[in-house]
This record gives sequence, structure tokens and C-alpha cells, in this order.
Amino acid sequence: MKAYADYIERNMQNHPNDDLTFTYKRNVLETMLKRKKQLQTRGISDENVIRELIFEENRAIEEGYYAYLEDQKDKKRIKNLPRNIALYMLGLVAVYLGVGFSTHVWHPTWLIIEGGVSFMVIYLLLFLASHLTDTVLYPLVRLCVAGSVMMATQFVFLVMRLPFGIENSYLLFLGAIAVMLLADGILASVTKQKFAFLSWLIYIPACMGLIYPLLGLTGVVAWNPGWLLMVAAVAFDVLLVVGTVLYKGRYSIKQELENIWKEN
Repeated sequence: MKAYADYIERNMQNHPNDDLTFTYKRNVLETMLKRKKQLQTRGISDENVIRELIFEENRAIEEGYYAYLEDQKDKKRIKNLPRNIALYMLGLVAVYLGVGFSTHVWHPTWLIIEGGVSFMVIYLLLFLASHLTDTVLYPLVRLCVAGSVMMATQFVFLVMRLPFGIENSYLLFLGAIAVMLLADGILASVTKQKFAFLSWLIYIPACMGLIYPLLGLTGVVAWNPGWLLMVAAVAFDVLLVVGTVLYKGRYSIKQELENIWKEN
């Protein structure tokens, strides 16, 4: 056992000997010893062979330590989440009452509560999404991202409509749907989903179909020749398909040449 403990200490010599680090090293040692028993059960009796195999399997001890720290921080955040939400809501109500009693203006200062609750819901949705990305509940992640976009949009809409009285502020939701689609496409690409490429082929024209009337209704872009934006979206889709096909073809040829070189 001493050889395994020494191996762990060599890999962890640049880290402090606090309780968290000690717990991690103990877990790694226990894993190594369990692996040793498994190898012995399979008929490997040479201690040196077993030791080398286990050391080879545990070359990334330091990298695992950083992942362990992140996992512990995440567990602490989850544990403290109810308390933090309660404190946050109490602080939010206190700010609202303080502003209300000091200014005697209760409308639209209630937007303080609205904005605070919206921010909290967005945080919880994104927090939930970050923990479900690599699970079978990925469709729920997409709903969380879409929901966070719409929550932010409704708050901005209320601010634009109530304090500032901006007409046609409801058009903001057209842009919000476009942002929601773009966010879903980015999420699919970052998480390397199989449907990411197809999503972009659909989302690009769809987003432009939402942005075009938004720009037209607000007078930012004239209806004519603003329709060229739709043509540009279709053209971009074509370029995306052609570029992907060419890239995949070059990658396949390169991989084939590498295989031939290895065989020879």
C-alpha cells in the first residue's frame, strides 16, 4: 500500500494538505486498492505488473483533483441554495419597501420585485440546465434555456411599456423568439448534439423570418429591399451545406491517407 500512497503524494505534492485534499487522496488510494484486488482476482499475481497497470490507469490524478474540487463546490452551492434564495427574497422585499416608503411611489416600483424574481428564475433555470446537459433529460435543458430567454424578455417588455411608455414594445417578443432559436442552436453546437447542423439549417431562415418583420415594423429597414434578408438567409444555408460537405470530404481523405501511411 505504501507504493500507492507514495505515488499519490508525488502527484499531489504541489497542493495543500487540507481536509479536502486529504479526502481526495484517500478516495484515490481506496480506488487503487480495489483495483488491485480486481486484478488479483483475474489471475495476475505479479505485484510489479499490478502496480504498473494501476499507475498507468491513474496518470491523471491531478486533473481528477480539480474535477473533485469543482464537484464539491457544486454540492455546496446546491446545499446552500434554499438558504440563499430565502435571503435573496428577503433582501428584494426590503429594497422594494425601502424605495416605496421613501418615495411614496408604488407603481411602477413593483418592477423591482418583478425584475428580482425574473433574475432568480433565470438563474435557477440555467443552473438546472448546466446539471442536465450530459443526461437523457437534454430536452429539458432546451426548455430551460428557452424559458430563461423569455423570462428576461418579459421583464424588459414591462420596463419599456410601463415606465417609458414605448409603443409597439410587444415587438420585442419577435426578437426574443429569434434569440431563443439562436441560443438553442449554440447549445446544440457546444454540447455536440447530432442534430446541431440540421438545427442551424432551420434556425437561420427562421430567425431571419422573425427579424425581417421586426425591422420592417419598427422602420429600421425598409420592407423593400429588406426582403433580401430572407434571400441572404437561404444563401447562407447553402454556403453552410457546401462548406460542411467540403470540410467532411477533406477530413475523410486526410484520415484515409493517415491510415494508409500507418499500414505501410
